[in-house]
Amino acid sequence: MSKKKSEESNKAAKSGDQNASEKPKKSRPAPATPGTTSTIEESWKRINKWLKKNAPDWDALNKKASKKAIKEAEALLGMPLPEELNQSYSYHDGGNQIFPTPDPLDIGFYLMPLDEVGNDWTIQKELLDIGEFAGEHPESAKGIRKAWWNVGWIPFASNGGGDYFCIDMSPTSAGTIGQVISHNHETGEHLLLAPSLRQFLHQLASNLEEGMISYDEDEESLVYIRPLY
Repeated sequence: MSKKKSEESNKAAKSGDQNASEKPKKSRPAPATPGTTSTIEESWKRINKWLKKNAPDWDALNKKASKKAIKEAEALLGMPLPEELNQSYSYHDGGNQIFPTPDPLDIGFYLMPLDEVGNDWTIQKELLDIGEFAGEHPESAKGIRKAWWNVGWIPFASNGGGDYFCIDMSPTSAGTIGQVISHNHETGEHLLLAPSLRQFLHQLASNLEEGMISYDEDEESLVYIRPLY
């Protein structure tokens, strides 16, 4: 090996050692590409971008939850918030009716503030503990426990009438921990809405961008432009 090549090799080796010891630079997450699922952060950015353009005067979403609010909610639940739910509340602590329902006759669901999450979960647990749901006959989709209520269901959206969208932390073996389900307080029906909150918010963002959802100024809620069924 020539002296010149030897010097170049040594220089490259030193450069490599130097780079290995350097801390990796922080970078922003890359935008979602077709066929991939947005992160929680990316989905909220997409949703907020659409809202700013299509409903600029609508106060749709609250500011992020404080660390104190998160700790208080976890104290009521008796468990840490699921990771994706924690991430979501670090962007918005509640809001208005941003989750439309497939049935145009049903009212939309609003993003629950954390204090309401803890309080409503506690009420459902108390009803469960005193046997309020004994003898009821719930209907649950595959992967969801056949129960009227389960303490592993953490509500994050509500229609204000007793129905919820929940993070399911206690699915059956056919389900997925963290899946998003619906709870109907009148019929005991539970449907699978998405395999995760990340997928749930990604789908909402995509439906907005694809023109499937519009803002109803009279109702102050997001609605599907046409029924999904």
